[in-house]
Amino acid sequence: MNCQCGVLLADCSPVDQLHRYISAFGDKPCCFADLRLYTDLMSADEQRQVMNSFHLLMIVAAQLSLAILLGVHWKVHRHVTQFT
Repeated sequence: MNCQCGVLLADCSPVDQLHRYISAFGDKPCCFADLRLYTDLMSADEQRQVMNSFHLLMIVAAQLSLAILLGVHWKVHRHVTQFT
């Protein structure tokens, strides 16, 4: 993200503004409905850039979730086999 603290939002690109908004409000239910305001400011190329970053984030999140799930499965398996 190129937009630094203390920089006016008007000086940031719409993509940078979107990333800042998601960082601040991504855990709120209204966040993704509010994103429409940002996407309307973006060119088609900027929208593709955001979609690509979301796609990469989803891949990383899925891999992390799988690693956590496998770790839990292994711990349960190890615990159960101790008593058999």
